[in-house]
Amino acid sequence: VILGILLANIDDLEGNNFTSIQWYEKAYALGSRLACGNLAAAYLEGVGVKRNAKKAFQYLEEAANKGSASDALSAGQCKAYGIGTNQSDDEAYKWLLFAAHNGEREAQYYLATIEDMLPNITLSDEVKMEWLAEAVRRGFPPAIRELGGKFLYGAGGKKDVEKGIGLLQQAASLSDAEAKYLLGRAYDFGELVAKNRKLAVNYYKDAADNGSAAAHSNYGLALFNGSGVERDLDAAEYHFNTALEMGELQGAIGLGFCHAYKRDRVKALGYIEYAINAVSDDEIEGADIRDKLIDEMTDAELTEAREFTKLIQVAFCN
Repeated sequence: VILGILLANIDDLEGNNFTSIQWYEKAYALGSRLACGNLAAAYLEGVGVKRNAKKAFQYLEEAANKGSASDALSAGQCKAYGIGTNQSDDEAYKWLLFAAHNGEREAQYYLATIEDMLPNITLSDEVKMEWLAEAVRRGFPPAIRELGGKFLYGAGGKKDVEKGIGLLQQAASLSDAEAKYLLGRAYDFGELVAKNRKLAVNYYKDAADNGSAAAHSNYGLALFNGSGVERDLDAAEYHFNTALEMGELQGAIGLGFCHAYKRDRVKALGYIEYAINAVSDDEIEGADIRDKLIDEMTDAELTEAREFTKLIQVAFCN
């Protein structure tokens, strides 16, 4: 069994995915729990075999039943989102609870924020805080960020801005994108800490680099306005577009601003109306610019803009 796993790992390193699968299957036939989990990952990602989520879940569940906490975590995620199996909050909770009790800090974080993942499962605030504290103790960045946010904004009546900022900075130092974004907002608006626009923009940039869609939008706005950073309209447009591609509607508003500045009223209105229509809310930022554009545009331009909005909707599957 051990030899099979070692040979499979060597083949993985050398890029011989098909051969590594054969070794994993031989180790699995001899009862290896590790091979079971590795086969699950292979079928889930389609590495060395044809992607097969159903088969992946079967391997995950078998490995979890053999006591693998990491595979129990993955099985819980599959059950939560119906990947390769029927969706079930109860079954997902069972596997996440097993994983959490066996030291999986990500599972502990999911239990601490259970309503986000499993809306049909209810845990007391006390239990959720216990799981959050354990995930923080184990150094899980999203958990550290979550606790920082609670202290920063006083969730549960425990407001401590200094402690909140400290925890967010700790999570940010561990490359947590959303922690960096929250720090950016805190220093941008200056409601809880001294306003520092330059520091805010630096956090937005770092968060964007780490994959935060909202940070891409906010950093794009800073570049567009030249606020806290040198003005760069091309870079602003890039970040707005990236935000939109990641599903952040403010990115569309930003692209509308960019095209309005370039006096391309058709695209400006097209992007802004796309964002407004997506949330069915005339009060979204950009509504005033939309109304101004509509007043200035000809009927032909308005028709063209509405067609452009439809193209954006198709491009982003809305």
